[in-house]
Amino acid sequence: AWATWRWRIPRHRALAATAVALLALAALTGAYEWARHAQGLDPFLPAYLSRQVLPSLLEGRGQGNRALLFFASPLGSWYLAGVLMLAPALWVWSRKASPPATRRLIELGLVMVGIILVGQMIPAKKAPWYIHPTMIGFSWLMGGTASVLPWSRAETWLAAAAISVACLWALGLAATWPSAQPDVRPELVVLHRLAPPNFPPGLRREVANCSQLNPWTAEHTFAFILRARAVPCSSPAAFAFDGHSLVRREEVRAP
Repeated sequence: AWATWRWRIPRHRALAATAVALLALAALTGAYEWARHAQGLDPFLPAYLSRQVLPSLLEGRGQGNRALLFFASPLGSWYLAGVLMLAPALWVWSRKASPPATRRLIELGLVMVGIILVGQMIPAKKAPWYIHPTMIGFSWLMGGTASVLPWSRAETWLAAAAISVACLWALGLAATWPSAQPDVRPELVVLHRLAPPNFPPGLRREVANCSQLNPWTAEHTFAFILRARAVPCSSPAAFAFDGHSLVRREEVRAP
């Protein structure tokens, strides 16, 4: 809507682009649901809307918070640079001498940041990391503001230093830094190497969690990797994960 108004895009082209995007989304969703049906799985989209989207929007699902200033803390820490750039950005945008492309880029950044912040305030379920996509909008806003600054030798050296650091990281030299070493549970590493078990017809797709994984992690990881529902270790499931391998129930080892 903003691009149509600001760039004066003909309305019929904007509507055609919207229709193509919706058709592409419908085709991808249909292909995904067809693949699930071919594997004997239930439809995903209806369950996602009824069991995830609506409860998160209305109830919060354990993370309910209606406070309008909930995102003030992450904005004042993670995205403090973008927040501090708001005043200079508005000043550059308000100057008629600023290039039109610069003003449009700042506007686009403001639009994206505003849509994400307002949109995330509406659901009852909130978490600080939900606003991470504002990084893109803040980048456009900061880039548009910085583009009007005069180029100097110091900025050339800063740009060269930034590119050098990025190249070092891409070459993998940062893999030896302690901060780059993630703390990954060995059970998750094992799970990602497993193939989904073969459930005979009529057998419930359940895997007993007899490992040290907490129930929340097991629930989502089993569903994603094993295509099965995680149940407690005491449940009568045909398969069980003991933290080392996926075994038959009578072969389960104590964690």
